[in-house]
Amino acid sequence: MNRYIATNPQRRRRSSSKPSRLKFAVLPLAIFALSGCDAVMIGDSIFNMSRAELAGFVDASDGRSADNAGLNGNPLTGRQAVASLAPAVSENGWLVINLGTNDARSRKTADAFRSFVRNTVARLKNDRCLAWVVPYNPQFPERSEQIESALRAEIVAQPCHALIEWGPWVQANPALTVDGIHPTTEGKQALAAMIAAATN
Repeated sequence: MNRYIATNPQRRRRSSSKPSRLKFAVLPLAIFALSGCDAVMIGDSIFNMSRAELAGFVDASDGRSADNAGLNGNPLTGRQAVASLAPAVSENGWLVINLGTNDARSRKTADAFRSFVRNTVARLKNDRCLAWVVPYNPQFPERSEQIESALRAEIVAQPCHALIEWGPWVQANPALTVDGIHPTTEGKQALAAMIAAATN
């Protein structure tokens, strides 16, 4: 197994039964249309610039964090995006999140991010899977470590989960980013491959 992918041994096999459909009243029309997705991806600029490489529905906004919406169009905060899109994940499907890089800018990082991960787990049914891209922000290394620790501590509450070790990979391969954060073309391909390996 790729050393940059950490998966839970309790990952469940994909069910052959049909995915459950959501009641229309729960979600807006655009989200209702996504009901039964095998992979719903929520992220910041890293996902936004990697849309062509990622396999699944991608909701991403530059600058997004747990409590900030970002810069593109009329986006949702990380918490709002999870609340809106998590119900669209199919049984044994994956919610894939790439958030935390921008959260490192905040002085209330650790507690706020821990709460975000905990709330995300609480919104997912046990037969849904959660994958999280481990973030890293070289401008705030200490806060990045706090975010990583909070993520590792909280994600294990989801029976089916995987950690995509992007942060360690970026630190080991800085030449495959343009600024220590955002991936080059080869970096985007590597990120997509890491996610695919963890969720398939």
